[in-house]
Amino acid sequence: MAPHKKKPTQKRDDESGDESPKTNADNLGIRISSAKTSKKLLNNKKRKAVIESFSPSPNGSGNSSSTSLASTSKTSTSVESASSTKTQSSILSFFTSTSSVDGPVEATPIICKPKKRGKHSAEFSGACRNLFDIPSTSTHTTVMKSSQSASLNSSTTPTNSPSTREPPFLKEFKLIILTVLGQVGHVDDLFLFSEDDLEYVNCFKTLSVSAQQLYVRLFQRKHAWLCPAKLKYPEIAADLTPVISELQAVNFIQGEEELNDITEALNLLPDPAVKSLAKSLLRVSASKTSKTELISALVKHSKRPRSVFSNVNMQEVVMKKVCGLLGSWIRLGDEPRTVFTRIHLLYSLSLEDDEKPISGKTPMERLSEIKKRNKGSVSFPRYTIFRTNKIFRTKEDLIRYEDTMKCEQDIKQAMATCDFKSALQIQEVETRRLETILRDEDISSHSTSLAPFLRPFTAWGVYTRLLYMGVEIHQQRGSYDDAVAGLSGLLEQTEYGVESRGRWWDRLAFHLYYHLEKPNEALDAILKGLADSFVKPGYRLALQRRAQNILMSRKNKRFFNRRGEFTCDAIREPPKVTIQEKVLPEAPGAKNIFYSFLSGGNDAEVAVRSVEQVALQHYRRSGFEEGIHGEGTVFTTLISLLFWDVIFKSGIPDVFSYPCQSAPLDFGYSDFYESRKEAIDDKLQELGEADNAKLQTLLETSWKEHEGDRCVGVKWTLFRDIDHAKGLLACLGSRVLCGIASLILKDQRHTRAGMPDLTVWSTRTNKFKIVVVKGAGDCKLSCKQMCWMDDLLRLGVKTEVCHIEASRKRLHETGNQLTSDSSQ
Repeated sequence: MAPHKKKPTQKRDDESGDESPKTNADNLGIRISSAKTSKKLLNNKKRKAVIESFSPSPNGSGNSSSTSLASTSKTSTSVESASSTKTQSSILSFFTSTSSVDGPVEATPIICKPKKRGKHSAEFSGACRNLFDIPSTSTHTTVMKSSQSASLNSSTTPTNSPSTREPPFLKEFKLIILTVLGQVGHVDDLFLFSEDDLEYVNCFKTLSVSAQQLYVRLFQRKHAWLCPAKLKYPEIAADLTPVISELQAVNFIQGEEELNDITEALNLLPDPAVKSLAKSLLRVSASKTSKTELISALVKHSKRPRSVFSNVNMQEVVMKKVCGLLGSWIRLGDEPRTVFTRIHLLYSLSLEDDEKPISGKTPMERLSEIKKRNKGSVSFPRYTIFRTNKIFRTKEDLIRYEDTMKCEQDIKQAMATCDFKSALQIQEVETRRLETILRDEDISSHSTSLAPFLRPFTAWGVYTRLLYMGVEIHQQRGSYDDAVAGLSGLLEQTEYGVESRGRWWDRLAFHLYYHLEKPNEALDAILKGLADSFVKPGYRLALQRRAQNILMSRKNKRFFNRRGEFTCDAIREPPKVTIQEKVLPEAPGAKNIFYSFLSGGNDAEVAVRSVEQVALQHYRRSGFEEGIHGEGTVFTTLISLLFWDVIFKSGIPDVFSYPCQSAPLDFGYSDFYESRKEAIDDKLQELGEADNAKLQTLLETSWKEHEGDRCVGVKWTLFRDIDHAKGLLACLGSRVLCGIASLILKDQRHTRAGMPDLTVWSTRTNKFKIVVVKGAGDCKLSCKQMCWMDDLLRLGVKTEVCHIEASRKRLHETGNQLTSDSSQ
């Protein structure tokens, strides 16, 4: 598929070193750090084919500023023309030569300081440029911000270079491919792709820029059949027909002739065509029948058995008629799309728990985010990539993970539409498939050998997630016996999902008591949960209170003798304040809507407010002129800025795998604190000894250096400016700041929920207050809120619960303006 390349001009080794222009990939600061690896690379016989593949093409379509690869010999030698087979598999030849080195795989870090590149690094960069025509930028390897390193420096690119005509989304699509396949330093991911897989990457390179753009645009859309006449991308071409034909010629796009599913084909037809087809084949009136019903009838009709008097295949008859009505339709080819989807999946690996996503995006969201970054609206922090473990040891491991991810999405979609029967069927089939795989002891030992934050990507990790999804499905279907059995199975092991064990124990006790009416078994489950070292304070308190409710119930008098088995942690009771505010007349099923008048008189304008806004107004009148409704984001923003270097600390294996991470992969796990204990404790001591002036200086320095970078916990728009944030920091002081920072950094996952709603302060008096706001009908604190209030009171923080009560006054409408009724 790749066009035949012209034999390159040979250069001596000493000419190919530091003079080789640097690629966009080089800006990420990645080098091959093993001299042994470089030597074996250069001595590999497959280099001949690679040299031909990566040299500029005869028609000049390559980057004219790129230099030819240096000869692997000290003296100039001629290289014979490679066969078409070698040319097509040239990418494979290049990459396999880098990953076939004997001995252990050496981690390839991103170096965060300039360094002089050697002979091999220049040669490596030249190959990167030639693969996707990436322009050169400089001759030194330096790590920059992701927003800077990802943007291509057009000032150094010749005006006739094709890359100058490429839009940002296409450049970033190519950069993702380069990163995952090892041309930006990650040589140990290449083995996850076969020669056929890499052939599609090589073929993508040979496409015209217009064809590449259209493919990426369609790749970003939902994988479905599309009508070419309705595709409008004027920035690519006014007429997309030749571009589509180019993609079809290399099987990157399928035509309607490959549409073989009758149901799928019928759904593409407009309603009148379906009705006409039903009328001719079914001999029925279709005027009052829905399209869905007609399609079901036609599919059923197509499955009729052949008559003994006729050899007609009814399915072929129906399909032929449908194709005659369809016209032209296209869809991305399955095989190449699967390869590129797999590449994007590797690039955007993320970790999730069963409560809330920690970080990471889907491949399409990631590409959209990078697109914004290229426009300057999103940037990412500096950090060192340091990989020592292979999450996926084989292509089969990756495919297994990919398939399970698809199943998870299918289950979530089915549950979103309340189709719990289909969700359960998908879950059971995938679970049985994984159970067969997990009988392999080698797979199990590999999973447990990885750090806890990497295990979710293994077969056992995805199996654990599927089991819990089954629990959720059984809960929705009312099959509580099955839900209890699923939870019991999850809790029997302590290797996977340990951060969720508190939630699992709480749900188990809840189902046993309220749904299965087994109070004794529920109390036993609570005891086991309280003895579980993985259960965090919020869920520990929830279990204790559930036990209290069971034992205090009159219908459970026979269990009163078990009261001595349970104790409840002492929780400080926070102060309470109650304020009243007017609400609009309540509509059936509607929440209270608070309001206040902006000016006096009967024609005064009314401002509609949330309960938090009502509370902020109250505290503003009480002398706290500044206030933010930000919950935990107020503190995570300040803490992340002050602990930025600790969060992105280098030298910790496997927590940074690719560019564009907003947090290390162990963030939200106990590993985060354990791996940085000394650095965190030293920083806490430094901040604890600092006065307000030094705290403000440290915050301002970090703010200016990292402003705009996407970092976990940081919301740049929360404060008006740096002075606004410094004002709050001065009011908090070092002792309170370090106390809250210690709680969050040691257990981020379980402290991100339950933080009070409001933080109010006064720069005139240097006083502040942290407030939980409760509206009418929402007067109980959650267990996590209780824990946070207790911790804050222990630190000496002034905190309270503000209850907003409704004061109803009748309103009437005058024109388009709400006014107060003077009769009230």
